[in-house]
Formats: sequence, C-alpha cells, structure tokens
Amino acid sequence: MIMTHEPTYYQLLLRVNRLEKEQKEQRRIEEELVKRQKYLESVIHHAPDAIVTLDSSHRVLQWNPGAESIFGYTCEEVLGRDLDDLISRADVIQEARDVTRLVMSGNTLPPLETVRYTRDGTPVQVIVSGSPITLDGVLQGVVAVYTDITRRKDMEKALEKSEQIYRAIFENTGSATFIAEEDTTILLANKEFVKLSGYSKQELEGRRSWKDFVADEKELQKMERYHCLRKQDPRLAPTNYECRIRDKQGLIKDTVITVDMIPGSTQSVASFLDISEHKRLQESLRQERDSLDNILENSADAIVIVDARGRFTRWNRRASELFGYHHEEMLSRKAFDFYSDQKEMDRMLEKLRRASFVRNYEISYQRKDGTAVPCSLSINLLKDKESRVIGSVSIIRDLTEWKKAEERLNYMSFHDSLTELYNRNYFEEEMKRLQDGRHAPLGIIVCDVDGLKSINDTLGHEHGDDLLVNTASILRSNFRASDIIARIGGDEFSILIPQTSHKDMEKLVQRLRTYVEKFNNSGSKIPISLSIGYAVCEEQPADMQEIFRKADQMMYREKMQRDKSSRSDVLQVLMKSLEARDFITEGHCDRLQELILPLARSRSLSEETINDLLLLAKVHDLGKLGVPDSILFKPGRLTADEAREMRKHCEIGQRIATAVSDLAPIADWILKHHEWWNGRGYPLGLKGEEIPLPCRMLALADAYDAMISHRPYRKAVPRDEAVAELRRNAGTQFDPELTEKFIHILTGETQSRPESITGLTPP
Repeated sequence: MIMTHEPTYYQLLLRVNRLEKEQKEQRRIEEELVKRQKYLESVIHHAPDAIVTLDSSHRVLQWNPGAESIFGYTCEEVLGRDLDDLISRADVIQEARDVTRLVMSGNTLPPLETVRYTRDGTPVQVIVSGSPITLDGVLQGVVAVYTDITRRKDMEKALEKSEQIYRAIFENTGSATFIAEEDTTILLANKEFVKLSGYSKQELEGRRSWKDFVADEKELQKMERYHCLRKQDPRLAPTNYECRIRDKQGLIKDTVITVDMIPGSTQSVASFLDISEHKRLQESLRQERDSLDNILENSADAIVIVDARGRFTRWNRRASELFGYHHEEMLSRKAFDFYSDQKEMDRMLEKLRRASFVRNYEISYQRKDGTAVPCSLSINLLKDKESRVIGSVSIIRDLTEWKKAEERLNYMSFHDSLTELYNRNYFEEEMKRLQDGRHAPLGIIVCDVDGLKSINDTLGHEHGDDLLVNTASILRSNFRASDIIARIGGDEFSILIPQTSHKDMEKLVQRLRTYVEKFNNSGSKIPISLSIGYAVCEEQPADMQEIFRKADQMMYREKMQRDKSSRSDVLQVLMKSLEARDFITEGHCDRLQELILPLARSRSLSEETINDLLLLAKVHDLGKLGVPDSILFKPGRLTADEAREMRKHCEIGQRIATAVSDLAPIADWILKHHEWWNGRGYPLGLKGEEIPLPCRMLALADAYDAMISHRPYRKAVPRDEAVAELRRNAGTQFDPELTEKFIHILTGETQSRPESITGLTPP
C-alpha cells in the first residue's frame, strides 16, 4: 500500500496567504514603477533642456518638448533618425561622431560646451552630456541632455562688450582719470593720467596715496574738506579745483581736478584736466606776435601799412630796400609819392575804392634813385567797426626777374627750342613784313635735311637731333645776322635774305654746299645731306608766297634726284655706327661670309640669295644699336631683365632694315636669325624648317666663329672642341642636316649622324 503526503488545510492556508502577500507586493511595486515612470515622464516632458533617448544605433527613441523647443524638430520628425544627422553640420560633425563613439563605448560624457544646429540651420550654443543605458551589461542605448546656453553666451558677450566700452571710454577720455580706494590707494589709472603723471601703470596702480602728486598743500586741504562734506551728503555736486601737480620728473603742471564718490561704494574717481597750455597761452600769444613781426621783417615781399591819409605806420626791411629809403626818410613820405605813373595810380585807387581790395595789380614804383621797378600789388583796406577806412595793408612783389622770364618765354614763342633758330610762326610774320617792297630784291632759300626720318628710325631721335643742331650751326655760319634763318618744319629750314640779287644768291647756295661738304669730311659721325632750293624776287611789292613756292619746288626736284644717294648715305652711317661699337671689327663679318659662302653654294642657292645671305652676315646684329651699352658690353652674366632687353635686338634690327631700302629684302631674316631648330629660340619661337634657311646657315657660322674667337669675358676654344659643341647642339639649336654639312666643309669629314643630341637653354 502506497502512502501519499497531502498538505493539510493549515498548510494550504499558509500558502494562500503567502501568495496573496507576494501578489500584493508585486502590485505595489508595479504601482510604484508606474508612478515613477509617470514622474520621470513628467520631468522629461517639462524639462527646459533637450532630453533625447537613443538606441544602440544612435537613432532617436525619445524626444522631449525641450528638444522640440531648442532644435525645432517635432517628435514625429525625428523618431528613428540618426541624431548627428539632424543637429550637426560639417563644422561639428566630426566632434559629434567622436562624442557618440565615446558614449556608445559605455563611458559617461562629462558636460561639453559645443555648437549644434536647429532645423533651419541656426547655430545653438549648448552644453551636452550623456550616459550609456545598459541591461545585464549589454548596451541598450544612450540618454543625451542638451542645455541651451545661447542666451547666457549672448549675455556674456554683451557684458564683455559693455565692459570693453566702459574701459575704452575710461582709457580714451580726454581727462587724466583714476579710481582710488577710500584710503586713496590707486586701483586703476588711464593712459592720460599715465601721460600727465609720468609714471607707468604698474607704478601707479597700488600706490598708497595719489595726494602725493599735489604740489600745493593748501589746495590739498581745500579738496579734502570738500571730500568729507561729499561723504556726509552725496547730493553735493562735484566741484572743480585748480590744482598744481608734480609729475615723476618733478615738473609742475597746472590742472583742474574733479574728485567724486562712486555711488554705493567707498571708492572715488578723480579727473584731471591739464590747463598748463592754457596758462601758457598769453606767453604763446606774445611769442606769436614776435613771430609775425619776424615774418614781416624777413618776408621776400615788401609789406607796408599806412593810415587813412597815406602816411606809413609800419613797413618791413624789404620795403626800405625796394624803395631805397632808410627809416627816417620813410616817416616823412606818403605812399602816393612812390607811384611812377600817376594815372595808373588813380585807376588802381578807383578799383580799390569799389572793391575794398586789389589783387596782383601790376604797377610800377619809383625808387629813390629815380628808376622804375615793375611790381605786383595786393592791397586791402582796413576798416573800423563802423566800416570807416582807417588805413590799408599792401604786399608789393618785385617783378623784375619775372619780367625777364616773361621775355624769355616770348623769345621761345618765336624760336625753335632745339636749334634756337626762328620758328615757322616768326618766319611767316617776317614774310608778311618784308613783302612791302622796301627790301627788294628779296631771296628765299629752302633746305631739307635728307634721310632724317631714317636716322630717327634707325639710330634714334637723339642722333636725329644732333643732325638738326649741326645743320642749324652751318646755316648760322653762312648767313648774315640780318638774314632770317628759321626751322619751319621737322627736317626743313628756310632763310629770308633781303636785298640780294640772283647772282649773289647762287654764290650763297654754292658756299653753303661747300661748307656742308667740308663738315662731312671733318670726320663727323653723321654726315649732313641737304636738298636746297632758292628763288629771288625783284618786283615791288613782292609776292612772298610765290617766291617760297618756287624755292620749295626747286628743293623738291633736287631731293628726288638725291633720294637714292640719301638712302645709301644712311646705310653708310649705320655701318659706321656698327664699326664704332665693335660689332664688325676684328674680321668677324668677313669670317662669317667666308664660312657661310661654301655652305650656301652646297645648297645650290641663287646668286641673288647668296648676295643677300652675305649681306645678312654683315648686318645681322644691326639691332644691337638700340641696346644700351651697359647691357651690350657687360662683362658678366646678364640678369633676366637684361637678357629680355638684349633679345629685343632682333626686332629692332628688323625695324631698321625695313626703314633702309637696301636692307629691306633681308629684314625678315634679321628678325629670325636667333630662332632654334627645336623651337626654343626667340623672338617668335619658330621650329624646324619654319626658320628660313639663311637664318639656319648663319646660326651655325656665327656660333662656330664665336667659339674660336677671343672675347673679353673668355678665351677662344680649340677648333675640334667647337666642332664637338656644334654636334652636341644639332637637333636642338641647329639644323642637324646642315650641321653635318657644315662640319664636313670645315673638316672634310664624311657626313654622319651624331650618336646623341642634347638641348641647350636659348641664349
């Protein structure tokens, strides 16, 4: 028989009671949890801060009204979204991610002051803190709290700005000011007080007693009595005191001081106004009067003051010098005695009466010795309060030197500034004057300087001016002082010769030609070539325009006949200039022609092309005439700017050649003779066969001759080294095929292609 133990009724009752207690406790705990949950939700809901709960993926689970208020997003808009994407921007996103990683790793984030952004992109200053939410050691999420401190920050900035404003006012007020404790210890002093006292801020602030500055004990006692009354009755208005203070150097300064209590404080503020300058005003005024007297006495102009009757009451030393009278003599005379022209004086006085002043009125004064002095007069009437004339003050300037300058200007208005001969205006006036027939027979010579434009275009206007000056000198030497010699155009001169027969005119022209030839044979740098025409009129009255026209036509016919010769003369001048500057000396051009001739014949060039090529060898450096000597003959390496200036000689040479008909066919070659085969030359950067063949030939010959010839800055290299250098630069600087041909001509070697080709930097 199996026995079973069933609980008794009592045991069952105990179990039921225990179960009821456990259920009751569970309900209590649940109610407490609900109560706490509601309390927590109420706190979160009503909290002004943004409280955000995030899951382990940093997505929003809970978003309280404070968060809505601060960031502008509603709860529905943010649930399930990444928080950093909502309230961060590019400038803080990295810092926000770092904060997220820190909290997600199980660490509590201490309060961090930072910036986040609202829905509309407005930055918000916040303090953010955060804690991880874990369950059984497993991270469930994060709670983050954001406190908006924007207003606080704004208030701090406003407070800081206010403090800066008041400190700026304190520092920059025009008064020397300090703030002191009740025991007169200086707390703060501005820069004006530093300047006034002579002490530094460090020496002043903390000083036990500012009263040590007061130089007069009685003044100090008076201020202290008032200060005691001010403490007893703050309603008393601040009072100003004149007070002398002593600065660090012991200097005494006059000031006005105001001492006042700071309301609600035991501190006081004192302001000092330095009136030392005001005290010295009378002395300054006296000195100013002395200065004015000094200016009056030392003025370059005569200054006189007269009374209503014209008697002198004051005058300076220059007035005595101008009029020639000493002090006592001036006292006995009147202003009206000095005018040399009484009628002119009356006109001036009438103008003065109408306007009460006269400015820069030209009038003559008579000196004691009787001479008249041209002067400029400025005069003002002096009047009393009732506008009655009591005198006048006059400033008189001696115009003697000014008149001389004016005469010089008049001279220049009828003379050419370069040659100092008469100009066209004067010449035409003289033609009108001489046509009345009283000076018959009357001759006119017209001269034109041949090739002036070419000289200007090639050698420069300075050489052209020298040519004109020399021509003017020759004309002056060949004609009488009574003859009218004028420069009537850029390159044209003309001479009016009164009372001269046709036979005499022929002799004068022939003498002029002889003198020009003599001048050219004297070794002048630039020879003179004149086309001359002349005409004579024996009728009365003379038709000057007709005479001039005949002379001009005769000159033009001669000029047409001399034109080719003139161009040749210009070319000769250019060649002389090249020789003078050592460009074609020591046989360089001759050697170039000898080197280039067989190369040219090897290419079966026409005789015309060969002749032009030989001319190119002679004048390819023509453009260097336009390069300054300081660059052209510099012994050392050229700077970058100097090198750019030197490279311009190709273009200058082209312009010169274009202006000279004999060189015009090779002008383009002169422009391009420094181009390189690889395109790194100048001025156009041409490449390969774009470069004219004559330029490629010249480049080889010129480089070779330069290497085997001595230069001031280096010695000549052996011929085999020069040949090797040509080969090294074949394909870069030089035409490779022409290079081998040129070397074959030089050495007799069989043409072969160089093993390696290397480039050089263009010169």
